[in-house]
Amino acid sequence: MADNTVHQIISAYTTGCLDKDNYIQFMNYMKEDGDLPKGELGELQNVTALIPTLLELEEPSPELKNLVAKRILEVESVRKQKFKETVEKKQDPEVVFNEASPDRSGEDQADETSGGDKQTESKPVADAEELVNDKPVKHGILPWILLGVIGLLLIVVGIYFFIINSELRDEITDINSRLQGYQNEVVQTNKFINEHIELIEFLNYKNVEVVNFMPTDIKQDAYGKLFISLDAGEAILQLKNMPKITSRESFQLWMVNENQSFSLDSVYPSPGVEYYKINNLPSFDKKDIAMFRITKEIRGGNETPQGPLYLFGAFYNVQEEDNTARRR
Repeated sequence: MADNTVHQIISAYTTGCLDKDNYIQFMNYMKEDGDLPKGELGELQNVTALIPTLLELEEPSPELKNLVAKRILEVESVRKQKFKETVEKKQDPEVVFNEASPDRSGEDQADETSGGDKQTESKPVADAEELVNDKPVKHGILPWILLGVIGLLLIVVGIYFFIINSELRDEITDINSRLQGYQNEVVQTNKFINEHIELIEFLNYKNVEVVNFMPTDIKQDAYGKLFISLDAGEAILQLKNMPKITSRESFQLWMVNENQSFSLDSVYPSPGVEYYKINNLPSFDKKDIAMFRITKEIRGGNETPQGPLYLFGAFYNVQEEDNTARRR
C-alpha cells in the first residue's frame, strides 16, 4: 500500500469516514501486520477526541425556543381535545343510536321533524337504551356465573364437611359408649376385688387345693367350694344356696381322718356374704384326709357331728377313687 494512501486511510479511519470496502481492506491490512507509520494512528485518535472541546456550542435564540414551546403546547391541546370528544361520543346514547342505524328513509326523517316527536321520544330512545345497555348486560352475566359457581362449591364443601362431621360424631359417640362400658367394667372389677380381696390374696398362696362340695340330697341345689392351703394352715369356704337356719344354728365344717371328724370352724350365713375365712387349721398330711363335711349344728358348734349332713367333698384323687368304688 502506497505511503500516501496509508496516511489518507488512517486519517479517514480516525474520523470515521471510511466506506465499507476501504474499511474491510484496512482491517485486513492491519491483521496481516501491514507496515503502518509508527504512532500516527494513536496521535490522530487523540487529536480527533479533542476536537469537540475546541468547538463552541451554538444555542438557539430565545424567539426560536418560545416558538417551539408554543407549537408543542398547541399539539398537546389538540390531542387532548380529540381524546375528550372521542370519550364523549362513546358515552352519548344518541350517538350510539345514530351509528347503529345510519340508513333511514326521508319519510322517517320528515316524521321526526313534522310531528313525530312522540315516536322519537318513545321507540327510538328505547331502542337506543337497549343498545346502550346491551353491552353492560352481557358483561354483567359473568359475575353472576362466578357467584353461582362459588355458591355451588360452598354447598359441596359444606355437604362434605357435614358428612365428615356426622361420621366423626358417630365415632365419638361409639368411643364414648365403649369407654363407658370399660369404665363400668373397671368399677365392677374394683368392686369384685374389694369384696374378694381375701380370696385373691389367698389364691396367691403356694399349693392351694380346691375341694368341690356336693349336696347329700340331689333335690337340693346347694353347693360350695373349699380353697385350702395346708402349708399356710388357712382356708376359704364358699357356700351357695344353703337352706335357711335359725339364729341359734350354724353350719360346721369337719375334716374326716380315719373315721374321726375334726371341727375346722362354724359358719353362720350372712346376707350378701359368699366367702368365709378359716384360720388355724390343724396340721395334716393331704393323704391322711378322707373328706370334708358340712353339717347343721347349734350356734357355736359341737365337738362331734350331731346335726344333719348337707354337703360333702374330698380332694380330687380321693373323691375320684370314692366315686369309682361306689360305681362298682
